[in-house]
Amino acid sequence: MRITADRISVGTGVAAALPPVSLEFASAEPAMLAVDTADRPTVLALAVSGRMRLGGGQVYVDGRIEPDRLRRVTAIVDAPTVAEPADTVSTRHIVHEELVISGQRANRAAVERLIGLASADDFADEPLGALPGDLRIRLLAETAASRPGVRALILTSPERHGGDPVELSRLIADLSDRGFAVLTLTSAAMVTAVGGTGTLQ
Repeated sequence: MRITADRISVGTGVAAALPPVSLEFASAEPAMLAVDTADRPTVLALAVSGRMRLGGGQVYVDGRIEPDRLRRVTAIVDAPTVAEPADTVSTRHIVHEELVISGQRANRAAVERLIGLASADDFADEPLGALPGDLRIRLLAETAASRPGVRALILTSPERHGGDPVELSRLIADLSDRGFAVLTLTSAAMVTAVGGTGTLQ
């Protein structure tokens, strides 16, 4: 699956929430973009996933304009204000809630399996805010990836919780190897450290 954003924008002029930007990511072909403003990573994540009205441009799924499908196959991971679990809630509760909301089996075994998949067993009863940054983004990415029908993940501002660029690279590679299309919106410093490409001012 391939998602292509062709000069998408939100708003106009110097105060535009999102100036025109083009990007592309696909199954086993991850992309990373530096977005160094407070709100723009979230705006771009919403726009690319079909969850915000565009002022211009188009987003294509496999070369077609299919907004309903775009929303079904994409998941925004840990975007500030819109997809950001509360730091005070336990890891176990967050995973359970995600399984319930996405219509999956949410018994104890299912919760434990997903926590184990993220290697977060030692933090199962700890608040989310206690997790190291690397582990937090992996846990939230795995919960998003578990949703039925999701094939694309948009990791949004993962650097704000700290973390090792090597671990972020490993997570992106793991998800890509499993066939997910992965877009990471992060800081310029993280893009440089990871060796990604692209900058949105």
